[in-house]
Amino acid sequence: MFVPSENDLLFIGSLRMRSKSQLPITGLGRDDLPCKLSPQNFAEAIWQLVHRYTAFEIGDYTGAAMANYMARVELHQAGPEDYERLHAAMQQRGYVREMAGEDGADYQLPTGTYFVTNTSAMLHVALNAAVDAAKETGKSAGVIVTDWSMARWAGLSESEH
Repeated sequence: MFVPSENDLLFIGSLRMRSKSQLPITGLGRDDLPCKLSPQNFAEAIWQLVHRYTAFEIGDYTGAAMANYMARVELHQAGPEDYERLHAAMQQRGYVREMAGEDGADYQLPTGTYFVTNTSAMLHVALNAAVDAAKETGKSAGVIVTDWSMARWAGLSESEH
């Protein structure tokens, strides 16, 4: 079960989901709800909304500069099952593993590589979210998060979804 850290709540709080009704929840926090939820229940409620709507963005604060982050997490002495736990933990924090190409196809990033776009989160918050995700695997890890504006690649596999 996902137990959010304070960094997770900051990162989750910057989510903006798009649905047919264009439901904005940018900056939504536990205290903004009509009933008070524990941090865990708040995070679970937000992620249920995220999974209900297939298209979502991170951030969208008016007047704020939006960032794109690429994260690389290398788990030490890890097996495939450890990376599966990492993938789930990173997804819970808004990071994705597939990138759309100019040809319209989606491409799978290398294992342990993730990105997030149009976020209002500061670089240190994005880094802390990735570090917290890595800690959930129980493995030590090397983590780097960088700000980026454009990506090019070669040899990546098309996504099977």
